[in-house]
Amino acid sequence: MSCIRKRLEEARRLVPEVFPEQRSEAAPRIAEAALEGTLLFYGKQPVRVGRREIDWSAAHVAHQEWPAQLNRFGQLPALRQMYRDTGDERYARCARDYIADWIESHEPYGPEDNVGALGDSTLNMAIRLGGVRFSGWLGTLVDFAGSPSFDEAMAARIVESMQWQLAWLAANLPPWGNWRIAALDCLFANALRLPEALGKHLSPAAEALNIEFAAQILDDGAHVERSGGYHDWMSQVFLMLWRLGRRRTGLGLSLTDQRVAAMHAYTLHHTKPNGSLCGFNDSSGRLRTDEAGRSALGKRYADHRALLAEIGMPEQVPRLGLFASAGQAFYRTGWGADDLWWAFDAAGWGGAHSHLSRLSLELHNGRRTTLPDPGIFDYEMSNPFGPAGKSTPMHSTMNVNLGNQADLDARLVRAVELPQAVIVQGRYDGGYYPGKFAWRFVDGRGAGSYGVHDRTLVWLKDRAMIVLDCLACEAGASACLHWISDDVKYEFDGRRLRAATADTEGNVAMQVCPIAPNQATGSVHRGEKDPYLGWVAESHEVRPAPLFQFSFPTRPVEDRDPATAVIECATIIVPFSGRLSPQFKASACAAGPPARPPQVSGDVREVRIEWPDGAVDRVIHSRRLERPIIGLGRVRTDAPMVLILTPAGGQPQAVRIGGSHLEMEALSNSR
Repeated sequence: MSCIRKRLEEARRLVPEVFPEQRSEAAPRIAEAALEGTLLFYGKQPVRVGRREIDWSAAHVAHQEWPAQLNRFGQLPALRQMYRDTGDERYARCARDYIADWIESHEPYGPEDNVGALGDSTLNMAIRLGGVRFSGWLGTLVDFAGSPSFDEAMAARIVESMQWQLAWLAANLPPWGNWRIAALDCLFANALRLPEALGKHLSPAAEALNIEFAAQILDDGAHVERSGGYHDWMSQVFLMLWRLGRRRTGLGLSLTDQRVAAMHAYTLHHTKPNGSLCGFNDSSGRLRTDEAGRSALGKRYADHRALLAEIGMPEQVPRLGLFASAGQAFYRTGWGADDLWWAFDAAGWGGAHSHLSRLSLELHNGRRTTLPDPGIFDYEMSNPFGPAGKSTPMHSTMNVNLGNQADLDARLVRAVELPQAVIVQGRYDGGYYPGKFAWRFVDGRGAGSYGVHDRTLVWLKDRAMIVLDCLACEAGASACLHWISDDVKYEFDGRRLRAATADTEGNVAMQVCPIAPNQATGSVHRGEKDPYLGWVAESHEVRPAPLFQFSFPTRPVEDRDPATAVIECATIIVPFSGRLSPQFKASACAAGPPARPPQVSGDVREVRIEWPDGAVDRVIHSRRLERPIIGLGRVRTDAPMVLILTPAGGQPQAVRIGGSHLEMEALSNSR
């Protein structure tokens, strides 16, 4: 193997960026199973495939991800790691067996063939052959250099196979998304690994990567799919390419410093205090905090500050992560494992990896994700849990007729951070549909129902959250507000519309306050299948969890539009730790106009929280924050929202959100 070995070793010395390490604590377990001809599906389920005459069409398991995992060679980095650590030839022979069997089992694809062999795909090929994120065949071959199992003849067979694979990949580039970036990364990296045999792909791949960086990475740094795991993958790819391009300017890469930093910032803000990613869309992670998680956030935070310093940007990282182009906002009380964190999703549509979960939120406090996004349940859509996990009713948002939102954009209407509070507002206006969504609405959306949902989140630093919902829908439809918990002990009062979890770590107490109409009913759904309600996933393992449902009557509220109902409510959410639920009194109402001018303009509402120590928080706002308040009692403003916060034993302080002025006479806590 001397000739190819020397060329690969020299390439690794010159461009180490395209030879990723991919070390893992799970490597011994994965490698030992591979020695026996067994691969671990999702790193857990053992699947016996053998080491020769393997069925690469992946008929072993009826799951759409199994052909991908089989043909991506996830066992190869583990075998390489164990060979490097031990020098045991068994690992090298095992790696050779798998690669040789794939080569022997596949005739070259012609460039004109738009599909590969059964079980293969452009993405499988890109990961199998590797890039700056995945080591692939050549990235591991260099570390098997001392093994007789990888002599010059075997190395030549690998390169010969890769030549036709990369030629096919270049002729059949995926049109969009992470698939396209992964394919271009594969072509670019392998051209640098072995330029004599594969170098023709370098310049076209560099040019196309520049285009995708501009097209798929939004102005705020979010990848267009807006899903934490896929974004982090794309972020790592472009970060490595950016560093390589800065070091070797002749490669033709043109990746801007600020956008690379913004990509990394998105991953950082997406990271919960337990080191796991937010569950929005096709993401999945841990709900509690372990020791590995405690250090994961700290490392990611340190890495981000180091990147900012490398670029020459200020190293201060704000606690509010606002990504206006993505339509998402993240906030945390600090950067430690014990801090509180929340996320709000008013995102644009990101394609097949999106969920029908616009205006949902996720909350983590007290070392536990207390209001989780349910995350991805299953990529196999013949499993009813697959589409169920993507459905609107499974998420902490509102729905009509237990239907699904459409595959359309929501939008972030406003986002404001004040010393006292954070306010974010989003709107979804695409209606609700009975169709089942898998990777798309395979059988259509069905006959839809009118629906416009507006949600405003008011975070009162750092003690309580007020969620203002306004849903316009067809009169007579079923309208529900859902809040999903993890599967812990809880107390629920459907008459008083109150719920509280009772875990030994983080908890929430919540109260729903109807505004218009001034009534609702509450119920709990856990582990139900007709329809699917009350489930969460953790690392692809689905389990029952209580879903708190609040149902509202949908009678017409205005004579001029008898077909339309408008539901308004406020949910007060108080995070706490331990089992002693905090005491507070919450109310919400439509605030009537004062007895004398200036008159109230628009539909003005007031939400009020009274605390045991005498503190009072008031949120005065117009419906959907669409109209100025003008005047309400002793408050005069053209803003659509005013916060009046009175500390225990202190004087009321008022702050406006929007508008140009706020005038007050002596304030009291009276209505």
